[in-house]
This record gives sequence, structure tokens and C-alpha cells, in this order.
Amino acid sequence: GGGGGGWRLSQCNHDLTFCSSYPTALVVPAALSDEDLWELATFRAHGRIPLVMWRDPVKGSVLVRETEPATQRIAECAASRAILKEMSGAASPPSLVAVDTRPAALVPD
Repeated sequence: GGGGGGWRLSQCNHDLTFCSSYPTALVVPAALSDEDLWELATFRAHGRIPLVMWRDPVKGSVLVRETEPATQRIAECAASRAILKEMSGAASPPSLVAVDTRPAALVPD
């Protein structure tokens, strides 16, 4: 819920090999292991997993920077479904709003 639990700092990028454009410590759902994050990265362009940018201290809502999948097979990735479920469940009440800011010409049918 919105009480602050459910999150952890992952050090999987401590040496920037996970994603060189991300910080060394990543805020991620506690339910996901570093192994889950590595699996998720294989389905994302440049290994860029959804990243928490901000968290509301009262309701627990998060602002997440989402990234393009590297493959159309993203639905096959259990960690991809899990990270979005965990991130949406952190708010009180649970919710998820996604906004695609890519130009329409780049969005697959």
C-alpha cells in the first residue's frame, strides 16, 4: 500500500553494466529480485527497465519513466508483467496510468 513498504534499492547497476544511462542504485519493487530485473532488461531497448523517478510520500503513487520494448515478445516476459503490477499496487488506491509520448508514426499497430 501507500505506507512506504514494497520498495527496495537495487545495486544491480553498481558498475553501470546493467544500463550505463541509469544511476548506480535503482528504486524497484521489493517483490522483484535482481535476477528478475536482468531478465526484464533483455526485453527492453538498451536494458532500460521502467524506472521510478518520484514517489508521493502520502499516497505512495509513483512517477515511472517507461521505456520501449526491444522486442514485440515483451508479453512473454513474466518480469515485465510483474514490475508493472507491483508499481501500480504501490499507490493507495492501486492504479496505473500509462502515457505513450512517442510520435504516432513510431507506435506499432
